[in-house]
Amino acid sequence: MEKTNNEIKKEENTQNETRQPNIFDDLLIGTTENTMLQPTPVTIKDYKIEEITTTKNKSKKIVFLCEHPNKNDGLIQISSIQQLKNKTINTTATWLNLDKEGLLQKNSATANLLKHLQAKTIKETINKTINTTTDDNGYLTFKTY
Repeated sequence: MEKTNNEIKKEENTQNETRQPNIFDDLLIGTTENTMLQPTPVTIKDYKIEEITTTKNKSKKIVFLCEHPNKNDGLIQISSIQQLKNKTINTTATWLNLDKEGLLQKNSATANLLKHLQAKTIKETINKTINTTTDDNGYLTFKTY
């Protein structure tokens, strides 16, 4: 059964009435690019856990808050590492993967980062200095090779 013009207009009006204005409605594309920080050793000052939701599942990622020598106004966030695995350099996120005992999964990227920093726990990474490099998108990532 086809809808009449009045029914269609009534639906459109209902949809328009329920939509709330958003401060980003009229946001335009900028004209300048972000200045990317150059890879250099950074010092981990803290960390936080972020929950990432995808269409398939929810996961937790560790985001490290780091001091970068060329950034004077606060800490930067790094949540990925580049590692050498099977003679190939790959980049992966610092996922919070736990084993069946509730410990960091033994050969996960995050566990490898801790081993590289000679830390037994995530908290022990605080005040450790680590080299960085850039990923394929130009963002800083920890370098563990």
